[in-house]
Amino acid sequence: MPGPQSQAGFLVARQGKMPGDKTPEDVRVGKNIVAAREAAGLIQAELARRVGVQQTTMWRYEHGHHCPLEKLKLIARECKVSVDALLAGTQEVSEPEPLTLTQEEMLKLMQLLAQAAAHDTPETRAQLDKALLAHAKRLRLHKR
Repeated sequence: MPGPQSQAGFLVARQGKMPGDKTPEDVRVGKNIVAAREAAGLIQAELARRVGVQQTTMWRYEHGHHCPLEKLKLIARECKVSVDALLAGTQEVSEPEPLTLTQEEMLKLMQLLAQAAAHDTPETRAQLDKALLAHAKRLRLHKR
């Protein structure tokens, strides 16, 4: 008697789709992911890292394997396009997410700015540059 896996496989096969098959829609979405990623200036490995998947998984998405909606949302955010753009192929740029700093981070930056204004020395400028760069990287404003 066949086990549950072979029964499930039989049911899928009867519906005309085997696990791993690519639909035309998934292939189109994959091509749109590639276009959006390239337009955003990202390499596949970096987008995969930002989305929280292995590079091989991102490769699969880009080559027509099904991409879950939650991952599609993350990809859209990182490429600065709408989910609709990935689904339909339009390259409209979505509104960027608002950037936020904690009160402590804002206070520290304000103190460093005040120091830099009061004591314009190479040391205070270096401290300010270092703090701003750290926050820019955290907020993904700085190109790596």
